[in-house]
Amino acid sequence: MLAKPLFHRHEALYCAQYRVLKERSLTPDALLVGTPGTLHQRNGTGYAYCYRVYYPVPGIQAETLVGRADDRVALAHMRQRMEAAEWMVRQVGALRKAGFQVADKRMARLLVELHNLGAFSAGLIVLGELALQAWLNELGALLRSRRGAASASATLHLGAQPSFLDLPVAPRLPFVPVEDSPATGVGLGGLEGLRVSLGLAGSGTGTTGEPETASACAWSARAAPCYDYLLEAPESAAMLAGGHCVPVLLPSAARLVWYTLFECSTIATSEHGAPMRRLALALAAALIEQDPWALLTAWENAPAGLTAALRPLRPTVVAEAAAHDELCDLLDDCLR
Repeated sequence: MLAKPLFHRHEALYCAQYRVLKERSLTPDALLVGTPGTLHQRNGTGYAYCYRVYYPVPGIQAETLVGRADDRVALAHMRQRMEAAEWMVRQVGALRKAGFQVADKRMARLLVELHNLGAFSAGLIVLGELALQAWLNELGALLRSRRGAASASATLHLGAQPSFLDLPVAPRLPFVPVEDSPATGVGLGGLEGLRVSLGLAGSGTGTTGEPETASACAWSARAAPCYDYLLEAPESAAMLAGGHCVPVLLPSAARLVWYTLFECSTIATSEHGAPMRRLALALAAALIEQDPWALLTAWENAPAGLTAALRPLRPTVVAEAAAHDELCDLLDDCLR
């Protein structure tokens, strides 16, 4: 029985559509939160005012003041932004149908908020499943079996250098502490239950460090094993979420592959570890076709604790990557 490939290539037309969408998301304006919305005029204080009425998350309506009804410049600018948002929703919807990975609307609400605050441009890095999904989109890789919404997990994994906590943006992040939990909550309406895990570089290959809190932040972050390695030289990319294309910062694709496999080796149950491992291998297979040296270079620069933990996985990952000869050879050599 022939092994099934971990991924297929998207059609060139869809890859081009993704690139155009990503380019147009790099606007100097903040992304509009939620649905594009509609403009409503209200009277009652002697003047007429216009508001944008929209849904930040499904089931919750909100409104934002645009300006006086006779402020043509403000109204024209908002209409232009709403039209751009409607165009983005259509593009993301088409890419979702084509098999691109798209996070759900609740995760989109949080990612847009972080983008608008400048958190990603200040050094905050998206990690975990969303980072793997985003890289698959970037490389034009279509998963062999669809996993549904990219944010099946209710936790957004983020990483940063310790100095990030001292930046002005840190205390403005919409994070709140969660009682009796190492995770952090989200203080935005409609996102109750969504959690954030913020890991910091600085613990080498050791265990997770003690919580570290900036003086102006109510929430905390922890030093995480091998994050010095994972967070070195992050790259600009994009995350499709809800009806948005959000500019984000991602770790190196090759380092993300090795780190994800390392993380899977520490998970006691296969319920989460096996799907994440296959996702990492799909990214590895897509990456090695475009950059044959990236994975080998990342392996040679990996810390000893990470490489030692991965070697027992050799039979498993080689078997799961059996349809990709070049990747199998690399895994067999590296993990020997």
